[in-house]
Amino acid sequence: MILAVRVHVAPAVRERFMPLMLANRDGARTAEPGCLRYDVFQDFDDSDCILVIEEYADHAALAAHRESPHYLAWAEFAASLPEGTITRTRWTGVEPYAG
Repeated sequence: MILAVRVHVAPAVRERFMPLMLANRDGARTAEPGCLRYDVFQDFDDSDCILVIEEYADHAALAAHRESPHYLAWAEFAASLPEGTITRTRWTGVEPYAG
């Protein structure tokens, strides 16, 4: 399962947001065997726009991530952001692709 998370980070909260986001990324990469990928990108033309691509082995791995201390620290702060700041979509692979 792949998650795409788009976050619009207002400059006023960026200094608090980014360390939490990067700690969440680092924790997922190092402490979660079910996390296959966790990448954080910044929009080339809009530095306030952050895109996170997460890939988990299965639903249980995602559930474990959402119980981790690094995620909970990020989620607590993210809950304080204005509505519409964060959008999430879930994806799955298409295999085989015959084109």
